[in-house]
Amino acid sequence: MAFGSKKSKYGLQASTAKKIKKLGEEVTFSERPDRTFNVKAFGAKGNGQADDWRALQQAIAFAYNKQGGGTLFFPPGLYRISEPLEVPEVDSEKQTIVSWVGYSDQTTIIAPSKPMDYLVRMRGGDGGIKGIRFMGSDPGNGYVRNAKVCMVASDIRNKVFSNTSFSWGIVHGLQILEEGNNNLCIFDQSCKFEQNGKVLTGTDARGSGNEITFSSLNMERDNVQAGGFIKIGTGTGSVYHIDEVSGSGIKVSPGLKNTFRTGTEYKLHIGSGLQIDRGSDNNVYGIYDCHFVGNAGAGLVQRGLYGHNVQGGNFDSNGIAGIHIGSGTLNTTPSYSNTIHHA
Repeated sequence: MAFGSKKSKYGLQASTAKKIKKLGEEVTFSERPDRTFNVKAFGAKGNGQADDWRALQQAIAFAYNKQGGGTLFFPPGLYRISEPLEVPEVDSEKQTIVSWVGYSDQTTIIAPSKPMDYLVRMRGGDGGIKGIRFMGSDPGNGYVRNAKVCMVASDIRNKVFSNTSFSWGIVHGLQILEEGNNNLCIFDQSCKFEQNGKVLTGTDARGSGNEITFSSLNMERDNVQAGGFIKIGTGTGSVYHIDEVSGSGIKVSPGLKNTFRTGTEYKLHIGSGLQIDRGSDNNVYGIYDCHFVGNAGAGLVQRGLYGHNVQGGNFDSNGIAGIHIGSGTLNTTPSYSNTIHHA
């Protein structure tokens, strides 16, 4: 499954959707009057030892199948999961709004115990996510990175992220796909996007013009993604944006300054803290006082069209760029109405 290099569907298969619905029906749970669902009431331990996948998936299925939704509360703890958490596709007519709330992103952590494409598949607009760290590595196993993406999201119009962290994803921290309506999302109160992505170094490439081919690198296995960067040589003009990934090669922009042959060292900077894929409805985001630190490619990759407001925050020690707006030849319409203040 490729993240960002081609359109990703991430649609639930019928068998998976049925499994999630069944999980929700298995639980009899009397919610509080304020409709807060404590995940520990569904059997989650949060002790860093137990596999909490089943309990958390039951809680998610229950909340999202409940008329009107509610709040999923995650008490402090390390919730290790062996499979991705899937938010079911929500019928918009039910007006189901579910918020995820933890104690803080330092004390409420969701992390993978096994390799997986993503830690959480988020769907559904409105509501919020607050005080949770989505961590691609496994603290219980020497910080081995297991999740390619901490969270993939779609159709999350009006979603508010506060004091939430996305860290140590093999590729991205949070990737907002080009599917659905993802307008009017807010990131505030020190959301953090840290240490996501990786750098691959090699000498097995050759290239000219806008095309580079590799003799030993495997695009899918090594998670080479559109939206990343390749650095050839040093100095001005040594960095190129990856516009397209296919077969054993990539297309870049701008065109290569010089033709090069196998033996020339390159560095692929794959992954970002927050990547917003290009889509007709991926516009208008507010990003306030957030931190983008130590990501291999860029801290923030904005591949949408317009209306992004970045105010305050920190863009530090990212491999290529703090903020990358647009995506080379992928965008036929230039980005506009974007503002950056005091960042």
